[in-house]
Amino acid sequence: MMSKKRILISAGIVAVIVWFIFGFFRSAKNIEALPISVTAAKVIQKDIILHARAIGNVQAFVTVSVKSRVDGQLITVAFKEGDMVKAGQIIFQLDPRPFQVALQQAQATLAHDQAQLDNFQKLLNRYAPLTSKGYVTKQDYDQADANVKAQAAVVLADEATIANAQLNLEYCTIRAPITGRTGTLLVNQGNLVKATDTNPLVVINQISPIDIVFSLPQRYLIAVQQELHKNPILPVVIQIKNPDVSYQAVLSFIDNTVDTTTGMIQMKALYANKNNELWPGLYVDIKLPVGEIKNALTIPTRAIQASPEGSFVFVVNKDGVVKKQSIQVVASLSDATVIKGLMSGMEVVLTGQAQLVEGSAVTIVKTGS
Repeated sequence: MMSKKRILISAGIVAVIVWFIFGFFRSAKNIEALPISVTAAKVIQKDIILHARAIGNVQAFVTVSVKSRVDGQLITVAFKEGDMVKAGQIIFQLDPRPFQVALQQAQATLAHDQAQLDNFQKLLNRYAPLTSKGYVTKQDYDQADANVKAQAAVVLADEATIANAQLNLEYCTIRAPITGRTGTLLVNQGNLVKATDTNPLVVINQISPIDIVFSLPQRYLIAVQQELHKNPILPVVIQIKNPDVSYQAVLSFIDNTVDTTTGMIQMKALYANKNNELWPGLYVDIKLPVGEIKNALTIPTRAIQASPEGSFVFVVNKDGVVKKQSIQVVASLSDATVIKGLMSGMEVVLTGQAQLVEGSAVTIVKTGS
């Protein structure tokens, strides 16, 4: 009786174990059959403008170091540091009195020498008719003529001295050579300045328009030249990340030599900068068009997976099953990638690829981009 009871208990235990095992595998099968949640995006076909990207440095269009051309005491500074000045505007004044005195001395010397020349000329004029009559020797006449010519040369030298004195007097007034913004005042009012000083009085930068200097790898040179042939006013996008703003300039310069050490070629973009948005010394992002692809197939870059065999994506068919599809990357854009190997309108998985294998069932919870 006890043996039969034990057999019944054992059979019951086995049945419970079998039921649990069966339920476990059935649950596991059901779990495996559940679709995997992913996000997806469609393959888009459109014309694409290809851009070369670089880091650019903003530089003044023209930079002038203002120096004195004569020695003297700086008595007036007619601007404040950082002011905008116009070409021809008075910005410095040196003490003009020593140069005024020098000019007066030169003028007095000229008056004296001119009077001497007049006397010599009168004497020569008197000698001319007397020489022909024999009252004045030929030697005396020649000497009088030589005196006139020598004194005329002295007068010419005096006139040159006056012109130089006038020029030095004008140099006492220093005017802005260009329209631009002044920098730090490097010599203060009251100091003595010399024409031979190494440091300038101030540096003026013309910042409207303004240059943006950047370099591209040499492989872009032909493409840029081709774009210039199609459009001589080639747009260049200048972008500042903080704040996130952009401006449109034009390509203004391509260097005539590729740097042999780096394989880079320098270029410049010109921006009007009417409101002084850009400042010398800024680093900016550059985007320059270098070609176009018609009817390009594009997908978000994050959809692309890598394997030893190459790049691939998971394509979702109409039944919600994914297929592993090899692709060829043609070009990388800022937010997408141009590819070959797919068709427009196909859906590719953006997130959740790590859980997928060929033939996995998926549920698209969100269509991304």
